[in-house]
Amino acid sequence: TNKALLCKHIDDNRQEGSRLQELMEVLPFLSSSQVQKLLRELKEEKRIYLDGKTSAARWYPAVDEDRHADE
Repeated sequence: TNKALLCKHIDDNRQEGSRLQELMEVLPFLSSSQVQKLLRELKEEKRIYLDGKTSAARWYPAVDEDRHADE
């Protein structure tokens, strides 16, 4: 699934994080807003978390459920 592809890319890049632009390249057939919707859903499922804001923000796999519970 598309979510699985995003999770795999984020997990493979866990050290440096994944920028939105990179994640859009993983699913080039989806629009930016469609990719962002999938990322929001994954975040709500506590499978990933976002660090930073704007274009410098990076997505990471959620290793610890409590680590980013306040986001």
